[in-house]
Amino acid sequence: MSPKVPPTVAVFIAAFCLLAFTVLPGYARAVASGIAPTMYLPVVLKQVPPKIAVLSDLNIYRMNPDGSDKEQLTDNNCAGAPSLSNDT
Repeated sequence: MSPKVPPTVAVFIAAFCLLAFTVLPGYARAVASGIAPTMYLPVVLKQVPPKIAVLSDLNIYRMNPDGSDKEQLTDNNCAGAPSLSNDT
């Protein structure tokens, strides 16, 4: 019988792994490239495009936040995957 890990410990380990493997390496690269630590987040947010990518029917669409200018970025339901909606 293996010991059970309490949920709070599991959440802490998951949060630590997420921080250690995603946020900290990017932060370290930013600091090493000369970006001041306090400027890291604004620089990252500035790189986010103004349009939002939306996943719909296994196709990726790009649209403005108000829903206009919908543009399909992928073709044919990801090359043969079945559609999830009834509209064809």
